[in-house]
Amino acid sequence: MGSLIYIRLIGHTFGTLLLLFWMVAIVGYRRQRNFERVFVSLCVALFLFYSGSLLALNSHLYYPQPPAALNEFAIGIITLGLCLLPAVLLHLHVEYAETRGLLRSKRWKLAVLLVFYAACVHLAVQRIPLLYQDPHFDFLVPGRSLGQGFAIVLATAQAWSAGWEARFAAAAPDKPQRYFHWTLLAFFVLSSLAVAALHFPPIPVEARTAEAVATAFSFLPILPFTVLIYLVQRHNFLQIGRQKNLLYAISATFLALLYLSLVRRLGTWLEPVLPPEATAAILLFILVIFIEPLQRALGRRLQETAMKEMELAHRLSAEINGEARRGDVLQLASFIESRLKEQFELAEVGLMLWDPLTGKEERVPARKVFKQGLAILQG
Repeated sequence: MGSLIYIRLIGHTFGTLLLLFWMVAIVGYRRQRNFERVFVSLCVALFLFYSGSLLALNSHLYYPQPPAALNEFAIGIITLGLCLLPAVLLHLHVEYAETRGLLRSKRWKLAVLLVFYAACVHLAVQRIPLLYQDPHFDFLVPGRSLGQGFAIVLATAQAWSAGWEARFAAAAPDKPQRYFHWTLLAFFVLSSLAVAALHFPPIPVEARTAEAVATAFSFLPILPFTVLIYLVQRHNFLQIGRQKNLLYAISATFLALLYLSLVRRLGTWLEPVLPPEATAAILLFILVIFIEPLQRALGRRLQETAMKEMELAHRLSAEINGEARRGDVLQLASFIESRLKEQFELAEVGLMLWDPLTGKEERVPARKVFKQGLAILQG
């Protein structure tokens, strides 16, 4: 196998797990808006592309002639992911613009999204049946098999997304988010140039060069999704970073999956000189060395987290006590609801006060009935 095959194996495996990580993280998020739902849709589209490419690559490695049903399944999920990508990508930027107050006309939003989704559905309905009949599907440059219409729609969505990123960068509230949006602007400009070079080359391009460019282009989405993990963790970007337990659990799970995949790959590569079982035993035993340093690091981290939570509770209690001194019960209830909703990132919060004279609970102010409740008593 050439080096490009190994690079594609590693890149597609990492991309598949990275997108799966984000899908689990967003689905487990407590407060889901339209933006989060569209973000999951984008992750699904890219996950279909990476997983389908990985499936096709492995089938060609392990079968002299891959089964027709397996090839058709890989072609179907790759094509479906690529057809969804342009519309979902633009939809994500429009939803984010709406959350930031940068979108003024909802009719314009609906009209643009309708055009892009209609174009993507037309591509999927028209091309997928034809690709099943084509025995020479290009797995290295799958967008080429979808035709120039797909390239035009994708390049248009990328150019439009680049324009949105420029507006997001200008309106960013802090420096990390501003740098992130400028990076995404450069990313979309580079992506649109790559699409033009692959589908509308000004000069003839050798097959080897086209394969290398297509491989690099397919790995481009990995960069922003990886940087997004850092922004969420360090700067609470998209208001997801406060759910640290969820992020830690998902990160640990996917790191374990990556390590097990590495163990399997190394066992296969070293099989001529070392049995795969021995390679797996050595690599798994090496982890014992890191138990003590990991325990110390986690202990310090847990202590810091506990101190931060205590400081947060004291500060929130002081704010509520300060508001209570004003003597306005309705204003106090509204303040508590808004602060708890903001602090714990809940979709809705309602406060019910217990009257010691009547022994009844009364919602202040009157709101809809909530399915879940939590009693807070002070002795």
